[in-house]
This record gives sequence, C-alpha cells and structure tokens, in this order.
Amino acid sequence: NSGKTIRASIAEIIDDASFVEFDSYSFSRNEFYDEDAVGEGIVSGYAQINGYPVIVIAQNPDVLGGGISLASCKKMVKAMQKALEGEIPVLYLLNSKGIQVGEGVNVLEGIGEVLDAQSSLRDASVPQISVVLGELYGSLAVLATSSDFCYLIKGGCMSYGSPLVISASENKNIDKEKVGGASCLNGVYTEILDKVSQVKDRFTDILNIFATESDTQDDFNRVTEALNNKIDAQTLISAVFDKDSFVEVNKGFANDVITGIGFIGDNAVASIIFDGDSGVELTGNVMFKINKFVKFANRFSYPIVTFVNTLGIKQDMQTNQSYILRQIGEFVDNYKYAQKISVITGYAVGLGYTLFASKALNNKYSFAFATAQVGLFNEKTGAYVELDANNTNVNDLAEKYRDNMDPINAAKNGYIDNVIEPKFVRQYLISALQTLEV
Repeated sequence: NSGKTIRASIAEIIDDASFVEFDSYSFSRNEFYDEDAVGEGIVSGYAQINGYPVIVIAQNPDVLGGGISLASCKKMVKAMQKALEGEIPVLYLLNSKGIQVGEGVNVLEGIGEVLDAQSSLRDASVPQISVVLGELYGSLAVLATSSDFCYLIKGGCMSYGSPLVISASENKNIDKEKVGGASCLNGVYTEILDKVSQVKDRFTDILNIFATESDTQDDFNRVTEALNNKIDAQTLISAVFDKDSFVEVNKGFANDVITGIGFIGDNAVASIIFDGDSGVELTGNVMFKINKFVKFANRFSYPIVTFVNTLGIKQDMQTNQSYILRQIGEFVDNYKYAQKISVITGYAVGLGYTLFASKALNNKYSFAFATAQVGLFNEKTGAYVELDANNTNVNDLAEKYRDNMDPINAAKNGYIDNVIEPKFVRQYLISALQTLEV
C-alpha cells in the first residue's frame, strides 16, 4: 500500500501496461526513525508515453515523507545511468519534504551523485523533465530546476527551504503558495498544470519536437494576410510555425518575451519572440529567461529564430542595479555560437539591435519587416539626444529621426539581408533554415 499513490500518478501519465519496474523489491530499514524504507522511497522503471520510451524516477511520499537517503539517491542514479546508456528521456516525479536527518553526511554524498548523474545526462543531451507533484523542499529542488522542463501541479510548492523554516527566519507566518507555489513565476517553472494527467500531453509535445520530424504536412508557402495588419506574438506563432507545433517554455514569466520550440516547415527550431506594440525593454527578468532558453537551445543544437522588437535596456533604477549587464555578457557568450536567424518585426534599437539582430554576433540571416524601425535610439529619444535637445519642436524632429530608422538604411550597408512584407515571413524563414549548417 505504501506505493499505491505514486503508482496511480505514474499510471495517469504512461501508456497502459508499459511500466517495467527496476529494483521493485529493494528495501532497507531506517534506524533513526525505526521505520521500513520500502523501495528506498523511490519507484523507478522503464515505460512508454504515447509510444515514446522514458525512464521514470518517482519519489514515494508515503515512505518516510519522501525523505532522501543515500540508498534512495543510489537507486535514482542507477536509473539515470540506464537512461544515459540508452539515451532515453527521463521523467522525474518529485514529492519530498527533504533529507532524512539521521543519514548525516552520507545523504549529502548521495545528493552529489544524483546531481553529477544529471549533469552527465545534460552533457549527453538526454532530455529531462521534472514534475513537482506536491511539496518539494531541499536539495532535490536543484534537480527539478536544472531539468530541461519543470512542471508544477497546481497546489504544489517547491523551495530549497520549507515554508516552516522560512517563516521562522522571517519571523512571520508565510503561506507555502507565496514561498514556491503557482504564484511564484520566477522563471523556474515551464508551466503550471491543473492535474497530473496533463503531463502526458506535454511530454508528447516535447518529444515530438525532439524527434526532429514533423508530420503536420503544413503548407510551406502559406501566406498570412493578418500579419500585414497586426504584428504580435500570437499572430506570429500562428503565421510562422507549423500548425499546433509550438510549445511555449517558461510560460507566465517575463511575458514581454515568449520562448518556445516548434516546427517551421518541418525544421525543428527554438524561438525567441518579443511581444508588445511599442517595443520591449530589456530587464533582468527578460534576460534571465532568454539566457536560460538559449542554453537549452544550444544543448540540443536547435537553430534559433528571433523575432526582434526591443528598445534595448530599460532605463530605470531597478534595472540599473540588477545583474543585467552580467546577464548580457553571458548571453553573448552563448548566443554567438548558435545557428540563428533574426527577423526585425518592430523596433531594433540600441543594444537591442546589437544583441539580437547584428551580423557581428553571427546571425546567418537577418530580415526586417518593411514597417520595422532600426536605429541607435527610438524616435523620441533620438529627437532629444541626437538632433537638438533644446529645440521645442520635438515632434517634427522625431518624425525626421523616424525616417532615418527605415530598415532600408541598414540593408544598404549589408546588415539586413532583405526587407520583406510581413505576410510572407514563413516562406523566407523556411528557405533560410534549409541552408543552415546542421
């Protein structure tokens, strides 16, 4: 009965009768708590999800509160090694109140082995997906956040410190939802799910793209007239990506930029999409989200398509005092080695142009919509700073500067390969993607 709950959760996700359990009779006794550790508190095995193979590693919260021991760590590592040997994706189902205190330093060594095994899986580009089923406190929160995708089932909580410990530290009662629940959209969670069964669809969507073969049979020459009238993230996604293939990553965090993977004309790509009518300002959160995503894209060798609409760094005290400059330096180190294409859909201003659209950072192709604006400043700032700060007729000066931001000027210097009509962007991207190095 101690494994009934977690096995029911596993059954909601995997294909019927596909689970082959590893070490199902493993057992030890915890002398500190004088309780049996059935299965070492871990249920692991091989399964299939909509036909895709997967290694399942699930914590059993009914055994010592899901507490981590050296033995449970070793059982996890054994399953992770099977995933590494077979290059099989890993699904972690996590639910733990932390370490078993009576283990002492032994469990710390065990956690080190788990994190080292996870690093080896990352090095081998084996996909790892974590699902926080309930409450997850302590060191295995690192495992979850270091996975390629991390889902939280609504009502759950993840944090290194438990709400009890954090409440004591802050000398006030803090609800677990505020510590690490669904409202804490801090770039850690890929998405908040309502129920466990949704994991099956998410896993399948992700593995469809990792398979790098699309069966959508979408029209390569599809034209989207709506893009000539409205340019926003959702319209771009519908216009550019093969039907129903786009999977958003870190949904709900730093919503000015959308990151995700999908197919464009049967080409598996990663995409960064700047949203907003008047251009996105770069903040610490925006750059954190982009950095994390670029590292993921590089690890799996996805080309990156960036839809650029940014005004550069936000000019305020909070951004100025953040780690944004270091994040930008890290971004350059990661982004320059990717195979990438930029499409300037709105603004490409200042450092925003340099980072996301410049040829200097190895964009293989750079396109711009005919309505795009490319320059050192946006038009109002340019009017004040570059043209005549003392002139009271700022609107006329702004209009003059706007004319100078026509993307044709950048194209004349060879910095933009083509200025295109928005409705044809899918065709241009498919052609460009087919010429990238693989």
